[in-house]
Amino acid sequence: MIEFWAKAQGDKLAVDDGSKKLTYRELAHRASLYRTAARALFSARSSAEALAAVVGLLTSPSTVALIDPLSVSEDFAFQLADFSPDVVLIDDEVWERNRESLAGRTVNMLGSGLAGPRPGGLGEAVMYYAGVAGRTMQVIHGSESVWRCAQSLAAAMQLRNDDVVFVTAPLTHVLGLVTSLAALWVGAAVVLMPRFEASEAVKAARRATVIVGVPTLYAELVKTGIGRLDARYAVSGGAYLPPDVQRMFEEAAGVPIVQVYGLTEGLVVSFQPPQLKEVKGTVGLPLPWVEVKLAEDGELLVRSPWNMRRYGDEAETRRVFTPDGFLKTGDLFKVDERGLLYFAGVKKRMIKYKGYPVFPRDLELILLRHPAVERAVVKGEPDPEVGEIPVAYVVKRGEVTEDELLSFVNSKVAFYKKLRKVYFVEELP
Repeated sequence: MIEFWAKAQGDKLAVDDGSKKLTYRELAHRASLYRTAARALFSARSSAEALAAVVGLLTSPSTVALIDPLSVSEDFAFQLADFSPDVVLIDDEVWERNRESLAGRTVNMLGSGLAGPRPGGLGEAVMYYAGVAGRTMQVIHGSESVWRCAQSLAAAMQLRNDDVVFVTAPLTHVLGLVTSLAALWVGAAVVLMPRFEASEAVKAARRATVIVGVPTLYAELVKTGIGRLDARYAVSGGAYLPPDVQRMFEEAAGVPIVQVYGLTEGLVVSFQPPQLKEVKGTVGLPLPWVEVKLAEDGELLVRSPWNMRRYGDEAETRRVFTPDGFLKTGDLFKVDERGLLYFAGVKKRMIKYKGYPVFPRDLELILLRHPAVERAVVKGEPDPEVGEIPVAYVVKRGEVTEDELLSFVNSKVAFYKKLRKVYFVEELP
């Protein structure tokens, strides 16, 4: 499709990150420079060049791991060792943050392309947010499946060739990745933000016809005094959308917010059609080619052409699939007479901070390495600004302060995984 649009509308804008623009002809050329048959680890902030690299990697026979560029220290080192790439492709910021972990490896900087032949064929895509399993682990998709999901989402979103789609979610996450590819599928323009800045976000929102982000984006836009917008609709995903945030944004911008639901293991599952924008609280209808059903306890089960192939752990893979091929999402839902889905809670252990998934078990294992910690449990504490904050309940076996434990854990993880509070208790909740 990228090559099709490069021939049909080569001079049309494909992607703009505020400092660099690529036409469809330029995007197709830049993407071709990143095709490889090697195991490739990609970690970079969203940008025009990053999108070209992702397109290239996902249209080649490589196995590519899409690593959150905010991963640091032990987080990044674990994923690097676990994936064991032949090729590392990163931007300057990831390099500066993880020099120690990358020592001794050949590193390719984003913008230079990858050396070697440009093979055809499609491989696999790996992400590390194993939300259903509840820990950091490989989630393996076929690259073709990612494109099929993008095609289906483009149809559900009713994207048009003349749309300008402003995507604020990172390309290494399902929401940012699939919505960006969906826009490219129809030959629309994608606007990306390497870093969130409120004033720049307002400018981008004012030129967009479709806006995509997590709920905190809309809260931030309201704070800036966004004013009236010309967008057809805005899309919220990745976390619970507070009704007050939705109401204030819609009143201020004059643009309806519709919702999307997905997960790393199942990519995008459902979307709320703009025709049903008046229905509040729903995450919409299953995408074309997606089958859903509810288990007896209300857990949503999903079967689609883009369900993950497997986890890195075979036993965990068996646990999350039913005998007839449905994925157990770990999320509880209700459904109305029209088939509209409504989020009703979670079975899986996961915290959502600003739309980022945080696994309590990862933080608990770090806490238990501290000599003064006997037992620990991490939970999500509701916070109206960010959704949930990770907090720890700790039974001590020695003297330690809250600040010491916060420093011990937070020096090893990305900003969104950081513990915000520690409660010392006699018994775990």
